[in-house]
Amino acid sequence: MTNKVFVDTSAWFSILNSQDNNHSKVTAAYKELLNSGTRLITSNHVLGETYSLLSRKTSLNSRAQIWTFIDLLDRSSQITIQHLSYEVEKEAYAILKTYHDQQFSFVDATSFALMHKEQIDTALTLDRHFLQMGFSILP
Repeated sequence: MTNKVFVDTSAWFSILNSQDNNHSKVTAAYKELLNSGTRLITSNHVLGETYSLLSRKTSLNSRAQIWTFIDLLDRSSQITIQHLSYEVEKEAYAILKTYHDQQFSFVDATSFALMHKEQIDTALTLDRHFLQMGFSILP
């Protein structure tokens, strides 16, 4: 098992949305990572995107739970929220320019750039774009 794993929007959404078809599978993988002591990394951009997605796709009660979730992440010693630097954003734009034929979002590109910077080769995600960029994915 790798010692650091990046957690993407699709994973957070699935974990927080019990109605999601992948909820059980993603939540089980997440718990396994936590239990194994794996360091989990996510970004402020991913959390912003997660908030926006949950706000659009779930009920008001679920949205209130987002703040509890973000507070838990802030207090976790095993999960790090990286605030993206100018250099990471600059690399993200370079990725988007290089792979202009792909449908990567800006947040995807910032995630790839952060993973390169932090030398992370695995993501907890349902997004196949991570595979296209050469990363391993869970579950």
